[in-house]
Amino acid sequence: MRNATPDECLWDSSAVIAALMAGHQPKGVTRPHTLGEIFSTLTGRGIETPNGKTRLHPDDATALLTDLSKLTFVELTAKETLKAIQEAGAQGIRGGLIHDWLHVQAAHKAKADAIVTENTQRLRTLTKTPLKTFAGQSVR
Repeated sequence: MRNATPDECLWDSSAVIAALMAGHQPKGVTRPHTLGEIFSTLTGRGIETPNGKTRLHPDDATALLTDLSKLTFVELTAKETLKAIQEAGAQGIRGGLIHDWLHVQAAHKAKADAIVTENTQRLRTLTKTPLKTFAGQSVR
């Protein structure tokens, strides 16, 4: 595990999925938890494609995940996670938003320049770190 280098971004699962579906390999940092989120989305609720909603077979989803060689993984320790959860509670962060909050904390730990996400509306309320979409659109 290492800190992000300049111009490196933390990728959340929504952005990694967008990149993979476009045939691109994301480059930067992410959390190991992101792998589980991606697998869950691809094999569970599925993704929208031009042909409608598609769910991948677990083997196909796993194959996509095994070739994320341009990503470096940053993990929060148990102590860091508990501290982040305490801060979240104090700030009124509830439910599933905690997962986004933990991505924000990992971005801070990695000293990432930006967070790449397709969920800009949700993350906008959680951080002052610049947000970008997979397509490169800067959002604030």
